Amino acid sequence: MKTSVKQGQNSKSNGVVVSDKRAAILRAAIKVFAQKGYFSSKVADIAGEAGIADGTVYLYFKSKEEILHSVFDRAMEEFIAEGKREIAAIESAENRLRKIAELHLKRLGADRDLAIVFQV
Repeated sequence: MKTSVKQGQNSKSNGVVVSDKRAAILRAAIKVFAQKGYFSSKVADIAGEAGIADGTVYLYFKSKEEILHSVFDRAMEEFIAEGKREIAAIESAENRLRKIAELHLKRLGADRDLAIVFQV
């Protein structure tokens, strides 16, 4: 996940303040959904984790459901872009499929919270 960061300041979700609030909200949502489950999570929980006021979330998203959709959309956009780059030079369909599976497992293995959320 690419975000711009201000150094030397703190945020609950990753130790630094992310200047892109939308990205900070999505990262916080992943953490909250993974810890509490989607149905038990509140927008206020996400805001708290992102270190912003509850109402600020609604400047970026209409609902908790839209946040979840955005988490999936963003993760899949990144995964598809990476996958296309990685398999571009691979000719065999079998090897392309292997590479896609490897990338999928690598990405979710690197982000336990995202892996949990993807099970929703």
